[in-house]
Amino acid sequence: MNLLLLKLILTPTLLLLATLAGRKWGPTAGGLIVGLPLTSGPISYFLLLDHGIEFTQNAITGSLCTLTAQLLLAISYIKFAKYGAVIASIFAILTFILVASLLFYLSLSKSQLLIIGITLIIFSLVSIPLSNQNQIKISSPKWDIPLRLVVITMLVIFVTFIAKFIGPQASGILASFPFMALILGIFTHQISGYQSAQLVMRGLIKGLLGFGIFFYTLSLLLVEHNLYLSYLIATLLAIIVQIPLLIFKKKS
Repeated sequence: MNLLLLKLILTPTLLLLATLAGRKWGPTAGGLIVGLPLTSGPISYFLLLDHGIEFTQNAITGSLCTLTAQLLLAISYIKFAKYGAVIASIFAILTFILVASLLFYLSLSKSQLLIIGITLIIFSLVSIPLSNQNQIKISSPKWDIPLRLVVITMLVIFVTFIAKFIGPQASGILASFPFMALILGIFTHQISGYQSAQLVMRGLIKGLLGFGIFFYTLSLLLVEHNLYLSYLIATLLAIIVQIPLLIFKKKS
């Protein structure tokens, strides 16, 4: 019962904070924050409690498969955003599925997945042009936040429930699909236009640096260190990686 209660509280709380950050500091900040493992991180913790370290290590490999897949999802959305949220979302989701499936099939190591992902992320941040649209604060209907919280809570419960049936790596991939970033991007697209949605996706790309560092660090520490200390250190390193990007955003 305590574990179920934690599932119902932890991830929705993180999503709520990310949503409020997006409204306060604009779509790029919101995308950057939801690029962090706000859903997949807690899910990995629940998988560890339910199935043990070996299962979780394999799930982390699945999550690292999505580092490049999430990047290309964001790029795909950026490229197709001018054709509308539906078209952009379809191409983005298909891109994620294809890339994640390919990397899963190749059975690369965690180090290889991290190097490939980080290299492509840095290249993308340098090569994708900045939008000249000013950051805006987003007003939204009253049902927006409750809907997001319900969707993400259902995802956490669903993934942790079916994990034993679909296996660890598939669980890691499913848990790491950027539901929050895509929801935020689509909503921003509908309210503020495609350029604002592109800013959300660019923020997601920046957030993936912290995502990759979190899971790779976690995979190293879980072998020999205390469970809670491992998650604490991985979280702190992910945040530290994001700080320069937040500072750069404020100056730009």
